[in-house]
Amino acid sequence: MRKLSFLLCFGLLGFTSNATTFNVSTVEEFLAAIGSDRTIVLAPGEYIIAGGDGEMPETYGNEHLQYTHQFDGYELHVSGVENLTIKGSGKLTSHLITQPSYGYVIVFKYSSNLVLDNLKAGHGPEKGTCTGGVFDFQACNNVTINKCFLYGSGRLGISGSVNNLSMNKTTIDECTYHIMEMTKCNNLVFNKCNFSNNVEFDMVMLFTCNNVTFNKCKFTNNNTYYSDWCDYKFFLLKTTQNVVLNKCRITDNSACYFSNEQKHLYLNKCKISKNTWHKGMYGDE
Repeated sequence: MRKLSFLLCFGLLGFTSNATTFNVSTVEEFLAAIGSDRTIVLAPGEYIIAGGDGEMPETYGNEHLQYTHQFDGYELHVSGVENLTIKGSGKLTSHLITQPSYGYVIVFKYSSNLVLDNLKAGHGPEKGTCTGGVFDFQACNNVTINKCFLYGSGRLGISGSVNNLSMNKTTIDECTYHIMEMTKCNNLVFNKCNFSNNVEFDMVMLFTCNNVTFNKCKFTNNNTYYSDWCDYKFFLLKTTQNVVLNKCRITDNSACYFSNEQKHLYLNKCKISKNTWHKGMYGDE
């Protein structure tokens, strides 16, 4: 009965499918389509995942979805999905938006084999602080992010706990606290990504992570807050090993320190220029 109801929901919402591919053009269709073993293709346009009116959004009977309250609104959680691809159909013209200032655009939980491709995602119209971001991954495995633009969405672009993450040709821009915060992760690879115009506190935070590689990435015009009492780092490592920056370009940034340690941060053929490290390159703790 549940399967029949779900299929009827598909038909009533009006989106089309071809085997395991669902072509959607509204947020209702998008939310109803989320599940395992499928590709969701978003038509160009804006998809408001949560509105700014404080009302709990509808989940359309989808057992994988839950909205949780976060200060000024709701945040979408997607749980227990496998082999799910969400992709835009044009060049960054499929735009995921959350209007509450303090929630993530989407939190993925206990999921594996996720692909996010060719998407623009962030907050609007107001940016948030303290909590929230673009994408959060909790206890997830095998995540791929391709050619996305993650912008000024509260604190940071991505966060969470992931085994095997690959981010490729993706931008994180104008976040209000950090670039990323990854905890208890293994095997994170960032290829040809741009991290730009982010501000305030430690930029790249890696806590209890192992095997993190940045290949040919650009870090440009990111600036942490500075005063005599602060000690914010551009790369903050805690019980983290094997972090490699390979042929990266790090220019026009500022922080109290470049990093808190040298031992597990390896620089290979990187261009590091025109930066301001107010208190020095390394502030070992």
